[in-house]
Amino acid sequence: MSQATIGGRNQALNRAAILATLTLILFLTSLIPPSPTGYAAAFPGQNGKFVVTIDTSGSWDLDTFELYVITENASGKNLKRLTYNSEFDFYPAWSTDGKKIAFSRRSQAGNYDIYVMDANGKNQKNLTNTPTIDEVVPAWSPDGQKFAVSSCPNGDFDFDAEEYNCLEIYVMDADGSNKMRLTDDNGQEDYGPTWSPDGQKIAFGTNRDGNREIYVMDADGNNETNLTNHPADDGFFAPYWSPNGEKIAFTTDRDGNWEIYVMNADGSNQTRLTNNDSSDSIPVWSADGQKIAFKTNRDGGNWEIYVMDTVGGNQTRLTNTELQVRILDWQSLGNKKN
Repeated sequence: MSQATIGGRNQALNRAAILATLTLILFLTSLIPPSPTGYAAAFPGQNGKFVVTIDTSGSWDLDTFELYVITENASGKNLKRLTYNSEFDFYPAWSTDGKKIAFSRRSQAGNYDIYVMDANGKNQKNLTNTPTIDEVVPAWSPDGQKFAVSSCPNGDFDFDAEEYNCLEIYVMDADGSNKMRLTDDNGQEDYGPTWSPDGQKIAFGTNRDGNREIYVMDADGNNETNLTNHPADDGFFAPYWSPNGEKIAFTTDRDGNWEIYVMNADGSNQTRLTNNDSSDSIPVWSADGQKIAFKTNRDGGNWEIYVMDTVGGNQTRLTNTELQVRILDWQSLGNKKN
């Protein structure tokens, strides 16, 4: 056999070996799970914008509740309206990459569904679209692949009348498919689920013990545990995890009015952060873990956003508008720059 023939055969074998190696590398790479798409507002990152539900009538007319985006140094010129309709839009939640907003909408027919839209308000899409079932209060999972929601299987949810006892906690894919029930309390209220930053736990409010408490459970619905265990109303508003997953902020009326508290993730060391005669509620952590924003009516009855340190210091008014801020969430930009 000639030297040229041997050389050609060796080159062919080398090419075959390289091709096999590349094929193996591509196969192994495909087995690696995708990394998270980003972070929700409860997860580490740089602080972004607020998305808020604003009562444009100022008189608790639910059909005038619209969604706005507002920057941290907000004033009138920093408010940008996202929704324009005669339906009830509420409980907005930033996506894990900060590019989309999920929210609850009540149609004119009285049905509640989960919607998602771009961060600029465009491309609004109904994810659930279930006329006989109500879904509210969406919460993105840390990897952006799922939602936890509160849902009434019989469609009897009534926000106006505070008829919440039909609500149970469900998990579904981010496109609205594969809905799976996690809680089953036979007519008791399970409400306001929020994921822990590591995706292993879900905290929520419930009245299964005769009053509203904050509970936590595994992400598959197992090992439900009462965290607050107090005779007051601790679970009417959704709890909110700190970015490092070590603490949970919540609203309670144990002092005679709504105040902001923080506790360890196991329920210990429950500490009061606000202390005034007005109502302070709906605390949300900043993505950098340094601040907590909340809504309050301490300035004469109008609901505004305040920001404070995580130990309750330096409480500072953020918004100053005649519009009524009802619900808020704080965007995380992950490690990206503004």
